[in-house]
Amino acid sequence: ALAATVARCQREGRAGLNVTLPHKRAACRLADSLTHAAATTQAVNTLIFGPDGVRGDNTDVEGFATALGPPPGPRALVIGAGGAARAVLVALRRAGVRSLRVAARAPANAEEMVSDLGFGGVAVGALEDTVGLLPTVDLVVLALPPGRWAAEATLPWSTLPEHARVIHLAYGPAARLVVDAARAAGRRAEDGLVMLAAQGIAAFEAWTGLRPPLAAALSALGATPTSGPGVCPDPSAD
Repeated sequence: ALAATVARCQREGRAGLNVTLPHKRAACRLADSLTHAAATTQAVNTLIFGPDGVRGDNTDVEGFATALGPPPGPRALVIGAGGAARAVLVALRRAGVRSLRVAARAPANAEEMVSDLGFGGVAVGALEDTVGLLPTVDLVVLALPPGRWAAEATLPWSTLPEHARVIHLAYGPAARLVVDAARAAGRRAEDGLVMLAAQGIAAFEAWTGLRPPLAAALSALGATPTSGPGVCPDPSAD
């Protein structure tokens, strides 16, 4: 009922909507126009209602860039091939990460994603390839929906280089299992709360012209100060 919901919210005079999985690709098709981020990713997580119709944006790109901060190195592995993974890949390329790998349940979907983005030189494989890739990357981004891949919490995180980071875009119990496992292996890890807050702030600004402070958003979400932009909690602090 996505199209009907969007039409109803327009009639009610709302400023827009924030869209989550599994509707980001469908929301892209419903928009009358797209921002550069939305056109690049072909995924929309923010709809903006105005006199010229529905404008689609992808504030996940900005949200992930805020959470990432300076990349820990030039090599990244993205696990997943949905709308969030598209935003992550765009943000990583913009941050200067040139060696990109994607592991997905359906490698064909990952190939389509990479083709849509126009990114050359991105290696694509299956989820089962992840174990062998961990020692070769500086950053792992898990962009699968919570609980979609049971093996993620038991991956051999200790095989990652010591400087590497792990970012799970989910939050709550499902992400906590992975974050705790990576930290127990001595690696820096965080969930998706910073990205959630930052993409929401960008959407709120698009609707209202006002930009709430990130610290206030993180506080409202119950995030700790060490979860700020580009900051991963030190595993020894646990």
